[in-house]
Amino acid sequence: MIDRIISFVEQHRMLQQGDCVTVGLSGGADSVALLYVMRELTPRYCLTLTACHVNHQLRGEEGDGDEGFCRILCERLEIPLSVRRIDVRHYCKANKLSIEEGARELRYRALREASADKIATAHHADDNAETVLLNLLRGTALDGLCGIAPVRGQIIRPLLGVTRAELENYLNGIGQDYRTDRTNLEDAQLRNRLRHHVIPLLRKENPDFSQGILRMTEGLRGDRGLLERSARELLERAALPPRRRSSVRLTGLPDSAQAASWDRQTLLAQPRPLRLRAFKLVCGEFGLDFDQERLLRLDRCLAATGTLQLAPYWRMAVDFSRAALLREVPLEPIPPLSIDLDGPQLQEIALPCGRILRI
Repeated sequence: MIDRIISFVEQHRMLQQGDCVTVGLSGGADSVALLYVMRELTPRYCLTLTACHVNHQLRGEEGDGDEGFCRILCERLEIPLSVRRIDVRHYCKANKLSIEEGARELRYRALREASADKIATAHHADDNAETVLLNLLRGTALDGLCGIAPVRGQIIRPLLGVTRAELENYLNGIGQDYRTDRTNLEDAQLRNRLRHHVIPLLRKENPDFSQGILRMTEGLRGDRGLLERSARELLERAALPPRRRSSVRLTGLPDSAQAASWDRQTLLAQPRPLRLRAFKLVCGEFGLDFDQERLLRLDRCLAATGTLQLAPYWRMAVDFSRAALLREVPLEPIPPLSIDLDGPQLQEIALPCGRILRI
């Protein structure tokens, strides 16, 4: 198993000599196996290895037991451990997130704060297969079928090429125990129901199911990369200089600024999948939310001309010759003004827009 993991790490260029790597350590079988694997890889890459445990404060004494287990394990293996305690419930309530979403967001934030360089997480081939099935059930495009990325920014996933059963067998072979989160044994979450009931049926048809999904996702990620490169080239080829507005500004109100614009006919000459990928890159670059339906609306707007509101202060405007992404600069609020009617005949008040109000 270790040789296959090394081959996977080399294939995706996850590690370089002298890297500092922080292992996300929950205390479960997957993360404990990851800690041991990274410990074995440390001499090969001259790594500086640390670990970080995030206590979500959701499971009371059981969660505290996970924290204590991680402390003892890292002390025995002589691996520095950072422990972060986060109030997930309060954060989710304040930000209107589900517990799962909020916990994931805060967990990665804590790992980034604890890490000087790379973060290793314990996602494996079965996690990847579950993620693809979840995306299929919810309805997905190409990105959802690409599964979990082996490398995403500073996050690396060395175990993505092996299964959960292989990791548990590895730990049994070295005599290392681990913690079990009881919530993972329940069927309340859709992912757990897929894990307990659906995937075992699929494995009866194909015992190599998770590895088959892994091969599919790796192939589709290559297709996606080629599509994205073509979309970037299209945007560069179609790019136009910002149009200067000719209207005379009388009100002092800000105009809509063109964040970017493209030649409409150049975009329309390309196949729809390429245009949709180009729109997706544009939304990502400017931090705009998108889904497949919004990308399709953008494409319909490009074909028919007109405007489409994308977000507060952001819209796409399409005329016969160009498609322009416009950002409406919000005005600064004007505070209440107090005027002394018995004061001087002429009063001047400076306004935030740079004009002077004379009374």
